[in-house]
Amino acid sequence: MYLDGFQLLAKLNSNQFVYSKKSFKHKNSYTRFGRLLILRSCECSSTSLVLFNSKTGKKELFTSLRSNLVHFYSCGPTVYDFAHIGNFRAFITYDLIKRWLFNLGYRVIHVLNITDVDDKIIHRAFKENRPAKEITDFYTEQFFKDMQRLNCLPADYYPRATNHIADMCTLIDKLVQKGFAYVSNGSVYFSVDKYQRYGIFTSSTLSVSQTPSEEEVMDKANPNDFVLWKKYKEEDHNIFWDSKYGKGRPGWHLECSCMALHYLGSEIDIHAGGVDLMFPHHENEIAQAEAVTGKTFVRYWIHNGFIQVNEEKMSKSLQNIKKLGDIAFTSFDIRAFRYLIVSSHYRAPLSFHQDALRGAKNTVRRLDHFMNRISMACKDDSMPKYLESEDKVCENLVKDTWQRFQNEMNDDLNTPRALAVLFELIHKIENRWKKGLLSQYASKQIENLMRRVDSVLGIIFYSSKDATTTVQDTDIPQEVWTLLLQRNEARHQKRFDIADELREKIRYYGYQVVDTPQGSKLEPYQQV
Repeated sequence: MYLDGFQLLAKLNSNQFVYSKKSFKHKNSYTRFGRLLILRSCECSSTSLVLFNSKTGKKELFTSLRSNLVHFYSCGPTVYDFAHIGNFRAFITYDLIKRWLFNLGYRVIHVLNITDVDDKIIHRAFKENRPAKEITDFYTEQFFKDMQRLNCLPADYYPRATNHIADMCTLIDKLVQKGFAYVSNGSVYFSVDKYQRYGIFTSSTLSVSQTPSEEEVMDKANPNDFVLWKKYKEEDHNIFWDSKYGKGRPGWHLECSCMALHYLGSEIDIHAGGVDLMFPHHENEIAQAEAVTGKTFVRYWIHNGFIQVNEEKMSKSLQNIKKLGDIAFTSFDIRAFRYLIVSSHYRAPLSFHQDALRGAKNTVRRLDHFMNRISMACKDDSMPKYLESEDKVCENLVKDTWQRFQNEMNDDLNTPRALAVLFELIHKIENRWKKGLLSQYASKQIENLMRRVDSVLGIIFYSSKDATTTVQDTDIPQEVWTLLLQRNEARHQKRFDIADELREKIRYYGYQVVDTPQGSKLEPYQQV
């Protein structure tokens, strides 16, 4: 049986949800989308959801600390460039977690941070002679657009690190007062020797995670100590804040601990991120938070695997980084990429190559074809409205499929096996079609099931609009889409001569660019 596709199915039956959109205006929170609540009409259902907890290295039964409410924190982007497809695997994983919790009846408060102060940001601002905020604002907005295109439900809060500097200084003060941190030569460091539980995500023998500068080695009491407050250096240019310790800026690890504590409190149900963040980032988050509060910072740590290109991890040193704009030019491409992500288990490495993406596109086309037939059958007067005994068979098929789908999803979000269950159903329904054993009533039951499943996977009933351009024509060559993206980037960098050259290249392919307040769009070139 061909099972490499058909893995998109879900949008819980409309009568089971109440959708409401609020504009959350929390102080210092970046609320680009506002909050989207998806609430079951009943209380949280009993569940046997099991998640693999990276902290313990085993699967554990999930229970929330606050009845049917889940506090969920996930690491967001560092906004110095476009996010790459490895980043988006993590963000789609967060979305999958949240959607499944919604399906089980939980309410979720989700925080996804925006890192807008960082060495890479400072370097880019200096290199391009532009304000750092201009760079971070642009790439933050691009990130939101990509998330919307990928049909990821919005987080409740998108806190920016630069809006929480005062909170971070307060957290540093507490760590110093409690003896877990020390001041050295204008910087503040966390002492791993003082925190006895350090090493949850490391081997028994600690090693220095990054090559420190000679000055840092001299400043640290222990090479494994990590920075909480980085003293100002000349290469930081105008990026600094004043504090009682002198001019400087917060360390990266401190940002997430601080914002998680600020928005979700001292005990969080789920914290998610890429496997590359386990150490030192998440290790240091735990140390900082628990040293201050004395409580278990996070109950369930969830880490997604890498995306590999040619069996190697994507990295700038290998020059194999792929951005979303490199592989997806239309909303259909975006759906195929999302399908590719959810069709593999989130913890397993995912090998990305063009054949895999082509296979995903073929599957999405098959799904669209199947759903079009089902939707038409629901209204086709030439079909019988009811078939009594045959309808009962379909009802049982739908019920059994949904139960088995839930069982697989409850087993650490096992999407490959869950989707195999759906492929099996689709195969049976297609056979019933051929035999004339499908009624309008049965078709509606199947459509409802597909909507229910797609509320989890977010692919079939795609509502997100392509936010990069208003063009929907999938026949436009990929070269033209690439040129359009390059032109948009050139215009943002105010390199208008290059933007004009790219416009002319696009015209060579028979298209013209029309700039509108909503973005650039492509139209067939009309020669005057």
